[in-house]
Amino acid sequence: MDPTPSPALAALGVELTPDERLCLQGHLRRASFAADEVLCREGEARAGLCVVEQGELRVEVGGVPLAHVGPGAWVGEVALLDPGPASATVRAAVDSTVLELDAAALERLVAQEPHIARAVVRALSSTLARRLRQASQHGAEEGEGEGGGGGDEPPRTARSWLSRLFGGRRGA
Repeated sequence: MDPTPSPALAALGVELTPDERLCLQGHLRRASFAADEVLCREGEARAGLCVVEQGELRVEVGGVPLAHVGPGAWVGEVALLDPGPASATVRAAVDSTVLELDAAALERLVAQEPHIARAVVRALSSTLARRLRQASQHGAEEGEGEGGGGGDEPPRTARSWLSRLFGGRRGA
């Protein structure tokens, strides 16, 4: 990895010094994807987080684009905290570079630099909480209740849930 912290890490909203960002970057793996190349496919196992360093990623469910995310944004935060099948397909909209953090790297970070790991998990939790609040508010505005399907029912489809989570906006 480069000896200077990636600007994408500064954009994450994780409160770290430049030296701490550089330390975090040492736990990440850089990967490049050509335009239209798939990073993860809906329904397939995914166990990590991707921070967009350069380029733009497209988030899709059932082939329907829900969001575009650019430098400093992340996808896969749920998979990092709770590995399982991806609820969306993520593909490079243009040639892109991401920084990947998998569960094993997060465990190493927890063991070696717990204050950095705490800051990352806090930022992830904050992002997830904000997206869930937005999804709940959006569902309530539509008269669907918390779960999106009325009453205590869960959202009808992953597309419904994800579109609320991302709000259909760029840079989610």
